[in-house]
Amino acid sequence: MAAAAGGLALSGASRAGLVGVLALVSATLGSFQTVLGSQRRQSNAERCGNSYLEVRNAARRLARIDLETMEYSDARRTLEELTRRQEEVNRSADPPSFLAMRVGRKLAYGSDLHPDLQPKDAFAIPAQP
Repeated sequence: MAAAAGGLALSGASRAGLVGVLALVSATLGSFQTVLGSQRRQSNAERCGNSYLEVRNAARRLARIDLETMEYSDARRTLEELTRRQEEVNRSADPPSFLAMRVGRKLAYGSDLHPDLQPKDAFAIPAQP
């Protein structure tokens, strides 16, 4: 719709009112899409966060309580189930934004760069023999 409004405006059409209405309708629909999209992302993030907590709590129970009394095959099967649940949550989660990745790296590593990209003692003074 915005393209149609822009096309009419550029073509020099004498219907300035129509161009304005199309532009306003297009902007309104765009704002609705933005608001509804953010609500979807928020509900998906809450659902994924709760799922991560469930997997974490189940893993803690397994490690602290159940693991000592379980047979190896049962423990292996339970671990595979927890891994499957975590991978399922990972697939359904939205990827983090670029800003979230930078903040996370800064908090985890003290720099925006991934640890593999950090210069290794680039400015270190070599030891004197």
